[in-house]
Parts: sequence; C-alpha cells; structure tokens
Amino acid sequence: MVFSACHLPDRSRKDYSYVMNNLFYYVIKTLEQLVTDDYVLVYLHGASNRKNSPPFPFLKKCYQLLDRRLRKSLKSCYIVHPTFWLKSLIFMTRPFISSKFWRKMIYVPSLEELYTLVPLERNSIPEKVLNFNARYSS
Repeated sequence: MVFSACHLPDRSRKDYSYVMNNLFYYVIKTLEQLVTDDYVLVYLHGASNRKNSPPFPFLKKCYQLLDRRLRKSLKSCYIVHPTFWLKSLIFMTRPFISSKFWRKMIYVPSLEELYTLVPLERNSIPEKVLNFNARYSS
C-alpha cells in the first residue's frame, strides 16, 4: 500500500480532526479487506510539509487503534524522503511502539533506492513526489 503525505489535508482546516479520523478509518477498513497475508506499507513524505504532516498525538492514536493482526502482518514500512523532523517525530513514538514493529521501519532517501527494495509501478507515485525526488535526489 502506498500512502503519500503530500495529499493530506492542511492542519489549519477547521474540520481537520474529522477529516483525518475518517481518512484513518477508511485506510483501516481498506487494509482489513485487502490484507490476508503479509503486506508492505510505503509512506511517501517527499513534497509534503509540516502543515499537512499528521501531529504526534494522531500518530500515537493510529498505532493504538491498529488491529493486532494488521500490525503483525506488516512486513515492512518504507518511509521515503524522511526529514529530520519526521525522524524525530517517529523517534518520539518509540515508547509506545513495540520493538518488533519498530524494526519494520526502513528509511529510504530516494525513489531510486525504493525501486530496488519494492516492486512499484511509477504511476503509483504522485507527480509532486516525482518532482521532489528529481530536485533533491540528484
């Protein structure tokens, strides 16, 4: 499953919590229907900014609400174009996340490296992220 942060809503929206909660429930429902075995999550952080990155309390809540079966079935979580801020945020979640889950997180600096790790079609990557990668991975 490919998830791109550049398409997340801006935190300044009045209905931000409502939108993010419904988005989270939609993703979970979709995962529950699709996941029958191991799966891989690809989080594309490139081309996003702090205004559309989820806040720490939301991430903590998501992890806590994630069904045990889905946590166990997750083979790897690739975090593409991680920033120092994102790495710091993820590090702050460490006390709340199991060590097994923590080991599944893999930081990937560029799409080229991601393509060597995960068989992905280019059209599954948003144009904004492709442009970001072209600017910062050269």
